[in-house]
Amino acid sequence: MTRCRKNYSGSARTQEQPTYSGWKQALNELQEVMIVAPVDKAAHDLAICCRQWYLQKLRDELLNARVYQQSREAKEEIIVRHRAKAEEFQYASLQLLHNDLQQRLDLTLREKDETIQHNHTLQERLTEALDEVSKLRGNLTEAQTQEQQTRQTLQEVTIQKVQVDATLKEVTDERDKLKKKKRCVIM
Repeated sequence: MTRCRKNYSGSARTQEQPTYSGWKQALNELQEVMIVAPVDKAAHDLAICCRQWYLQKLRDELLNARVYQQSREAKEEIIVRHRAKAEEFQYASLQLLHNDLQQRLDLTLREKDETIQHNHTLQERLTEALDEVSKLRGNLTEAQTQEQQTRQTLQEVTIQKVQVDATLKEVTDERDKLKKKKRCVIM
């Protein structure tokens, strides 16, 4: 940085910069001798380099015969040609942008249609499942009714069995009494 400052201090300054204290002064001094430039056409990549070196490289590049050629066209002709190319490029860019947006729109619409179809399929499945649940509820109600009837019948049969058992006991007891009497009579 010191060499850059020396190289820069040799060149003529047209206007004295205001002096700031602290970081503003340091930034001001840095900007006097250094340049912040983009690296490799990437806007987010920056380099800090010596102002004199940068200007020399820029001068060398502009004067390089392999890169740039002198033209005999008038300034106005060059401007007209560049405007025509820019309009052509702008039209092509707009066409590319339109095509890209159309493709994105088509893709979005396709995805939306697929989502709607998927939702429709899910809705059909849900309706079928709800119908099945309704049928099962009906079957369950019918089964519960049958179970209740079966329990009632079982209860009635149990009562009848108890009555039959009681009657059987009475008959058996009566028979046993008769048998005893019959033995007593025979003896």
